[in-house]
Amino acid sequence: MRETKLYTKLELCEALQTGGQETAQLLIPLLGAIGQNQHTQPAVEAFKKTSYPLPRDIVARILARMDPVVLPALITAVVDGSRTQAVEAIDAVGFLCFYSAATVTDRLAALNALTEKLRGNPDDELMQWKIVRALESFNHPDATLVLEQIVARNANPVIVREAQRSLVVVAEQPALRASFDTEMR
Repeated sequence: MRETKLYTKLELCEALQTGGQETAQLLIPLLGAIGQNQHTQPAVEAFKKTSYPLPRDIVARILARMDPVVLPALITAVVDGSRTQAVEAIDAVGFLCFYSAATVTDRLAALNALTEKLRGNPDDELMQWKIVRALESFNHPDATLVLEQIVARNANPVIVREAQRSLVVVAEQPALRASFDTEMR
């Protein structure tokens, strides 16, 4: 939190990324608390990247690059954390689900947590926007349906544009099994 030298910060981040669940538990309270480059509102400029956006919050970036065993702790931060923690944890969850070898069970739990958080925060445009971005990590009927509904019904053109982009990216992802029952067979 106090280090000012760039290369020292980078080395600290790389060292923390090798940590496990215990390290993640120590980092989660720091989500959104270090630095000033977190999003405070949906970005108006069009996002043209065809892969998952890199999390901006330094702690979210560290958590996103950790082993996927930290995904359940991040899901808990999305569900039960403060708004600041949840908003930044959403980025890390999306990144981990897009790039890591997280289990189908954890991915489905993440998808469920994100869609429930979206339903529970209909007036929080930043949270909506972040969740729409994270949903691009899930080629699953539930994610597609939510994104299509946002395109059809949301009044914010920035969120609609992001949902349209996410739908394109979703189609390029490997299909996620439809349910926990499918995984158990």
